[in-house]
Amino acid sequence: MLVRRLSDAAVLDFHRLSSHILMDAGELGSRNMTVTWIEVPSGTEQDLHSHEEAEQVYVVVAGVGELSATGDTERLEPGDLALIPPASDHVVANRGDETLALV
Repeated sequence: MLVRRLSDAAVLDFHRLSSHILMDAGELGSRNMTVTWIEVPSGTEQDLHSHEEAEQVYVVVAGVGELSATGDTERLEPGDLALIPPASDHVVANRGDETLALV
């Protein structure tokens, strides 16, 4: 078993939010998967972006947010999962008062 704690993860500020890299592709035995803990402060949103060759999955851990992708916007709450297909422009926004945390 391999474990990486959030407190030990590298932190990158990316698209106006903090990304904690729990596992990057090639680490801990993974070939292609990256797992990040993302914190979106209140009143903040990402820059519009896409991942040309990779799907992206968000699972909401805490807080409430909005996800806009390909012209559609959905409210996200704890326990929700959202799948973004490859090459789809998307943005996560936190309009609430608490930090939005996603994996």
